[in-house]
Amino acid sequence: MMSIMARPTSPLQRVMLDLSRPATLVDELQQLSPVDRETVLKILDEPYEHVRNPGFWRRGAERRFLDRGPALPTPDVSWYLQEDQGRSSGSSATRLTAEQERCLFLRFNYCRYRVGRLKKKIGARPPRLDDARQLLGWHERAQAARSDIAAANLALVLAMIKRMRPNDVTPSDLISEGNLALLRAIDKFDASRGFKFSTYACRAILAALGRTAAAHAKYRSRYPVEYDPELQQSDFLSARRRETLEDCADEVGQIVRENRADLTEVERAVIRHRFGINGHAGHDEDFQRRTLDEVGRLIGMSKERARQIQKMALDKIRQALEDEYLR
Repeated sequence: MMSIMARPTSPLQRVMLDLSRPATLVDELQQLSPVDRETVLKILDEPYEHVRNPGFWRRGAERRFLDRGPALPTPDVSWYLQEDQGRSSGSSATRLTAEQERCLFLRFNYCRYRVGRLKKKIGARPPRLDDARQLLGWHERAQAARSDIAAANLALVLAMIKRMRPNDVTPSDLISEGNLALLRAIDKFDASRGFKFSTYACRAILAALGRTAAAHAKYRSRYPVEYDPELQQSDFLSARRRETLEDCADEVGQIVRENRADLTEVERAVIRHRFGINGHAGHDEDFQRRTLDEVGRLIGMSKERARQIQKMALDKIRQALEDEYLR
């Protein structure tokens, strides 16, 4: 009986179907790493848009947009990480000139244009290894340019958060939403119109923060009860640990009282006065703990000598515990 299967519609479905068949061109993709292979399939399956520019399809475009142009500074985001954690930093944000900004955006969109052109060339057929590597190369260049633009404009996110200052939203949520809005603005900005990117991005970030604050306020109006981690935390472990410590302290006190560690009279006196261990069980709380200096004056020795005797006595007590419970 012949089975009827739905015809694959997206490039990813077609490629995955071909991957299940032997002796196809997609077998060449097995030479790529799993991460690169997944990236190629994702590029083929999802829309890959760019802001058009007439210079992209002219002769010498690759050299003009990639090799020429002003020198670009290396982005420094250390200041942003410290601002996010509430600390001040001596470094400042990387500032781009209007020409540097325009050059970066043209480079970013040209690389995305080349990816789109390769996708159109591949079409519905499985990609060859050479096509896949070219896709990865142009995609990585586009992502590098996008990261440089974002790093140079991270200050806009913090500036818009300080301007808006919504009280009910946590700073981490605002920063996350602002960063996403910044990336969306980078994808949509047309540098050929002559405007500064900050003018466009600030409006986009403020709009995103406003939507986040409104959604949070709506949620709080529906669910006014707030989660308190301290109320949900069990004290079982801390109580169990406290009981264990008390039992251990009682056992050590009993060892000292019964002298099961073979302590000398001086050692017993130092330990009893130092840690408040009385000669009778159940009355240790009435026996005052003393400092080494006080113990030394009480027994008639220096503080250092009292410390040495304390160390020897504790070693004997530790050995007694090991002999009784660990062997």
